[in-house]
Amino acid sequence: MMRPFASLCLSRPTSLLSGFPSQRGLRPIWLAALLVVAVFGPGAGELAAQDGGWSVSPLSDGWSGPGFYLDWLKILLAWLVFLFWVGTTDWVSRDAQAVEMDYLRWNPIVVGVFLVAQVLLWFLPMFWVSFAILVLAWLVPLGTYIVVRNQKVDESERVLTPSHLRYCAATLLNKFGANIEVEKRDPVLASVPVILTPAAGNDRDNAARTLAARQTPGFPHAQKLVYDALCRRADAVMLDYSQQGVAIRLLVDGIWQNGEPMDREIGDPVLESLKVLAGLNPKDRQSRQEGKLAAEYTVFRRSVFDQVEKAKDAYRKKLAPQLTKEFAAPGVSPAELQLKIKLASDERTRSRFASPIGPWTPVELKDLPQLRGAEKVDPNRALDKMACGITLMSQGTPTGERAVLQLEIKKTRFANLDEIGMRSKMQEELREVMGRPGGMILFSAIPGGGLRSTMSVVLRTADRFTREFVSVEDENNRYEPIENLPVFTYKSVEGQTPATVLPNVFHTEPQVVVVRDLVNAETVEMLLAEVSHPRLVLSMIRAKDSIDAIYRVLALGVPAADLAPALNAVLCQRLVRKLCENCKEAYAPTAQVLAQLGIPAGRVQALYRPPQQRSEVCPECNGVGYLGRTGVFEFLVMNDALRQMLAANPNPDVFRQAAQKAGLRTIQEEGIVLVAKGVTSLQELMRVLKQ
Repeated sequence: MMRPFASLCLSRPTSLLSGFPSQRGLRPIWLAALLVVAVFGPGAGELAAQDGGWSVSPLSDGWSGPGFYLDWLKILLAWLVFLFWVGTTDWVSRDAQAVEMDYLRWNPIVVGVFLVAQVLLWFLPMFWVSFAILVLAWLVPLGTYIVVRNQKVDESERVLTPSHLRYCAATLLNKFGANIEVEKRDPVLASVPVILTPAAGNDRDNAARTLAARQTPGFPHAQKLVYDALCRRADAVMLDYSQQGVAIRLLVDGIWQNGEPMDREIGDPVLESLKVLAGLNPKDRQSRQEGKLAAEYTVFRRSVFDQVEKAKDAYRKKLAPQLTKEFAAPGVSPAELQLKIKLASDERTRSRFASPIGPWTPVELKDLPQLRGAEKVDPNRALDKMACGITLMSQGTPTGERAVLQLEIKKTRFANLDEIGMRSKMQEELREVMGRPGGMILFSAIPGGGLRSTMSVVLRTADRFTREFVSVEDENNRYEPIENLPVFTYKSVEGQTPATVLPNVFHTEPQVVVVRDLVNAETVEMLLAEVSHPRLVLSMIRAKDSIDAIYRVLALGVPAADLAPALNAVLCQRLVRKLCENCKEAYAPTAQVLAQLGIPAGRVQALYRPPQQRSEVCPECNGVGYLGRTGVFEFLVMNDALRQMLAANPNPDVFRQAAQKAGLRTIQEEGIVLVAKGVTSLQELMRVLKQ
């Protein structure tokens, strides 16, 4: 959270003026002025006394006087105070930003008060009075800041407390040969850059829950648990309690991974803290309970990582001539040379810029130096505030209790279709179909396949300002709010369906109707009847591919003759894990493998996979070999021939063959493209296709 108070140094004295960002060019002048005042101020009293005609005792014979109107002892004292002031003010400037205090207010206070005291050294003839004022001008603002910031931070981060002074004294004396046992701060109990808060109830209840949770012994460990989950980009955390301990698993990129287990001595207080925050009964270890809490933290902005990428590109360009000279040799073809240069360049760049910090990692401002290539980033514009909604579910099991934390980042993850992995050509085709005045477009995926996110991106990037959109949603299953997309709701718990509210929706004459949940044939029939008005209909259904999506709609009881003329297109997707760019390993595929993939010989020199032999754990992916996911899309655009065939309700396999002849590229074919580009591995694609 902060730089240790005992390790203040003068490595960056100009940072004490960081409270004046608009006067950055004047900082050297400010510092020079302070130096002049510090050096010559202590002699100003004597000079003023002589200029004012004050009496001066005559000098004895043979004594020429001190000269230069200077008293070196007084200069030394004032200079030492100045040096200490520079160090503490530098700390205040950076610490205020780290603990999110108003540094633009505190910097002028600690600088301005001391500057006035320095000026007084020129005018007060009594040095010891002016020196006392100088010391007070240093210590009073500093002490005031420490008192205020100590009330804001956790106890383990407070400075100048008895425990902190003992720790600093022991650490300092040990450097000079003393052997004093230092009570080390437990890194688990040290403050992590995540703040846990309640997410339900009124302000009074939330304040009481927060206070009660922070008084529990497991609260720091609970913060650490959520922090680790966010660092690993987990969507969920499962805690399985048994007599032996607490097993922890994290859902990362759709795969459950083992976490570091806990002892019951730690795990039980952790769950108690989480339940208190969520408003649950911590003593009930058997009943099913569900509650909500939240995590607040900061991450580095995308612009910070853009700066790092620019530094990487510059480094690769710098390496190119050196690597060309290193690998060029008789008999090496241009293609082989380029491949060797690329592999070596990527390897050295990854090694130089490897960092455990990603755009998702909870950080503080003091973590910025860990990002190589981000040296030119303005610290005042480096952080973004984030919020993560957490749903806590717990229930007793035969062996103990199981608790699951569902994490949902409350910020749009994808701004456009590029970010979810859709090819530019497919985006153009989708925009063309979305621009039609009428018809139905089906969006489909298997459960957990990213369908909600894709639908949200499609709606956010659609033209909702020149066309009137309306959405129909279940009150108990609401979707992400989208600007300029009004919502009509129905209550499924009371037996209502979208068909209950669709007549009212159609009376508003929208041009586009979004019904994400096709729950019965009545709803589909009502939507198909509106297509000819014309009105565009967007819907979702769970399916393994585009052909399966069509036949699942028919399975609701919708006649094929009604669906065929209205259906414009079907988009289906799967999610594959992306190889970690920092540790992925290139290998030469056999000719047989390339032939099976349908890749022409010589088109691809290397495929990629996770490292087979790890000498050390990759800091970016935690040794998993994959980092993040991307979509693999299958887009079927209906034509007249396919509509005629569908109206006859043929066998799904027959219709699939006809669709492929009409130009449909399957998920498998699209996935092979990602394998050839090195985005994912062949093993990962095969795993996803088996789902």
